[in-house]
Amino acid sequence: MYLRANAGIIKASKSRRIYWVKSKSKVRETRYTSGASTSVDNYDCRILPTPPFPFKTNINIASVQLEKDSVSFFPDKIVIIQDGCVAAVSYDNLKCEYEEIKFIEDKAPSDTKILEMTWRYVNKDGSRDRRFKNNYQCPICAYGKLTLTAGKALNLVLYFSNRKPFEV
Repeated sequence: MYLRANAGIIKASKSRRIYWVKSKSKVRETRYTSGASTSVDNYDCRILPTPPFPFKTNINIASVQLEKDSVSFFPDKIVIIQDGCVAAVSYDNLKCEYEEIKFIEDKAPSDTKILEMTWRYVNKDGSRDRRFKNNYQCPICAYGKLTLTAGKALNLVLYFSNRKPFEV
């Protein structure tokens, strides 16, 4: 399972834009979210071949890192650092799931496919809401979503702009 998780993370790292999704919620007023029915609390993250401080290794590992949080995939355990706490999770219950999603961006990265355009503020029928002076068009992009779960201990969701490494 280590090799499968590591391979998925390394494929996602080939993207120009990678988000770590912390939470997801339904939207009641879709006209203020470019027509999106769900809103995500996402953070730009980076995927590095080295573990975060204080760990050191003599091999390359996949490590998803934010400023203070990280999930690192060592050969024997998954190490999670969050809010100053460290936890180790076994690969026994690890599930890796990949799916293709549509994601609305303000500006599309160069390695993604733009599916269609929408307005920043939309009417219920999808047309431009003329009440807003600074209403601009936003691209709806083809993103990949990688979900790694291990019981209640790990729920890592990554959105990334380049789906090509996952296409077979």
